[in-house]
Amino acid sequence: MEVIIGLGRAGCNIAEKFNKYPQYETYYIDTEEREGKNFFLMKPQKNIEQYEKKTPSFKRFFSKIAKKRKEVLFVMAGGGDISGSALRILESLKGCPISLLFIKPDLDLINEKQKTKNKVVYGIMQEYARSGLLDKMYIVDNREVEKMVESVPIMMYNDIINDNIVSAFHMINVFKHNEAIFSNYSDELVPSARLCTVGIADFVTNENKMFFLLDMTRKIDYIYGINKTKLETEGNLLKKIKEQVSNNTVGDSVKASYTIIPTNYDYDIVYCIAASNLIQN
Repeated sequence: MEVIIGLGRAGCNIAEKFNKYPQYETYYIDTEEREGKNFFLMKPQKNIEQYEKKTPSFKRFFSKIAKKRKEVLFVMAGGGDISGSALRILESLKGCPISLLFIKPDLDLINEKQKTKNKVVYGIMQEYARSGLLDKMYIVDNREVEKMVESVPIMMYNDIINDNIVSAFHMINVFKHNEAIFSNYSDELVPSARLCTVGIADFVTNENKMFFLLDMTRKIDYIYGINKTKLETEGNLLKKIKEQVSNNTVGDSVKASYTIIPTNYDYDIVYCIAASNLIQN
């Protein structure tokens, strides 16, 4: 079972979306009361620096996670003061495989102070990931996710964006735990590429719609969820998949792989995970 930990309102709202799936165990950290179990109420502080200095111990709160060394997805945004507690909180999870899901807000919807906080935290967390203290840092830009949605009412903006983010991460996780019929995936292709994003690939147009525009992609992994009957009957399918993967590999600069998972869905879906070892602006 994967553990989802949400920090702050944005992180907790996304963690709550994962809670509808039985595969996950969710935890919440915020300064506002929230219903449900596994909630840690933090004392509000005046600024981001005070949150860093006065972060309480989370060893008891995370004792079950740390003891069993469970896989963790830590979810946060950078615009709030509570993000100053992130590194201190992560220290309580040493020994666990930790990935970070960093939500980059629509900069047109936040004020100048929030933009500054987001920039600082965004840079710090990338350096933390590059140092190897995080397995991966997944970056998601709300503006890019919005482009994939036909209509986003103002009152439902965050809810709809979060639904799309969680749905993609959940399906990728499901496919990763299913047996592939074909795969040339390897963790060793570019081991230093820890700054990542996810996306959806169009099987017809060969277009990748990414949740963040990653600079200097070094590695891209495609996960094909293909209808089982189609896999049994369509003769040129493997060739088509190889061509799509090959078209997204430019010389030796980008390493590409593919994994094919049979499904019972009436439709085919292709997810992609892109990774870079370059700090993202």
